[in-house]
Amino acid sequence: MAQIKLVGLRRFFRSIFTKLIFINLAAWFLILLAVIFTFFFSRSGEDGPFHKNVSQYIQYIIDDLGTPPQKQNGLKIHKKTGLHISYSGENGRWTTRDHFPDTTKVQFRRVYISDNDNVRVSGKLGHHGLRVQVGDGTYFFEFAGSAEEESRQKVGHLLLLLFLSIILFGCYLALKKLLFPIKSLGVGVAEVAGGNLSHQVVVQRNDELSELAHSFNDMTLKLKKMMQTKEHLLRDISHELRSPLTRMKVALELMDESEAKVGIKQDIIEMEEMITAILESARDHHDSRKQNLVQCDLDRILKRVVEKYGNLVPGVRYTSDNTTFDCLADERSLSTVFSNIIDNSIKFSTGQGRAVEVQLKRVKSSGLVTVRDYGEGIEESELSFIFEPFYRVDKSRSRRTGGFGLGLSLCKTIVESHGGKIEVESCVGEGTTFLLTIPLIE
Repeated sequence: MAQIKLVGLRRFFRSIFTKLIFINLAAWFLILLAVIFTFFFSRSGEDGPFHKNVSQYIQYIIDDLGTPPQKQNGLKIHKKTGLHISYSGENGRWTTRDHFPDTTKVQFRRVYISDNDNVRVSGKLGHHGLRVQVGDGTYFFEFAGSAEEESRQKVGHLLLLLFLSIILFGCYLALKKLLFPIKSLGVGVAEVAGGNLSHQVVVQRNDELSELAHSFNDMTLKLKKMMQTKEHLLRDISHELRSPLTRMKVALELMDESEAKVGIKQDIIEMEEMITAILESARDHHDSRKQNLVQCDLDRILKRVVEKYGNLVPGVRYTSDNTTFDCLADERSLSTVFSNIIDNSIKFSTGQGRAVEVQLKRVKSSGLVTVRDYGEGIEESELSFIFEPFYRVDKSRSRRTGGFGLGLSLCKTIVESHGGKIEVESCVGEGTTFLLTIPLIE
């Protein structure tokens, strides 16, 4: 489970969609930094009008407080301006607040104001302070907004966070919609790779990705047409070859008996078998697309097929779960599939002591048929080709080890026409396992 989660996380972070989201977030962050930097840079002048006015305003207030500073004057200024004033020095200690503020815990920073280098400022949400040193006395001016103003500021910050979240979520939806064709193309590629050349990607936009989707759909149509043309060509050529072969057989019968005649006759027989196999394969491929599906017992079909190979070396051992395996299938077609695979397993197990193992078990709503032999095995580089027509692992194409490479291609077509799947696993020197998944009736 942890491995699955790790793979999922890796896929998430490698996704183009995820990368675009991070780029979007980084852009927002950098814009925010740029705004903050520009704001502070524009206010970094030492002798700007704002600083000069602050310096002059502070001096006016200090003058109005009197010499020595009087609390009554401070209360009057507080009433007019809202400023809280605190004073401590050789002339006493007083404040316009209920208690004297503890400025030891307040962080002050220096402000460069002309004519007065003893001003420090502090600030936090809703509170701003100025500390001014004049002679032996220290003045602390504090502006504290009302509860209503503080509440408004907090609501404003929450609204800002909400708006940013809505903007980011909107970007997320926009990117998801923008990149949806890529996901559809990924599904399409998987379908075509699985042999479904009829799959078409749905296109509902008019941009570069939609052009790519249209090109993909055109490609699949052309591939399908090429495959159909190849099948028709193969079938037509096979038909046409029958006539010259018949004439060759007639001419051969008129020849005197010799070793050459025997060899030619054997070659003609082999060519006839190949043509027959090609025509039957083409017919079966065509018929597999219009299966006569009826309710069948998958267990019963397998038992009948296995019985035919009971006396062959190295033998076949069959096991199944103690459950029902009802499915909608064409019994003749599935029997052909199981016969081809078991026959191949026996041929490539010649000389091996262990029997071919056939197992049927239920996996969720499907029946899983496993056919395992302990024979020669198949190179990993060849596994992806063994379901291709005319492809044979035995490069010598010996008649001892098989026909013309059409059996497994037909098996794949039949299984997929039943809504199932066929896979193969193999290791050289250890054997080969075929896995067939057939949907069951719930």
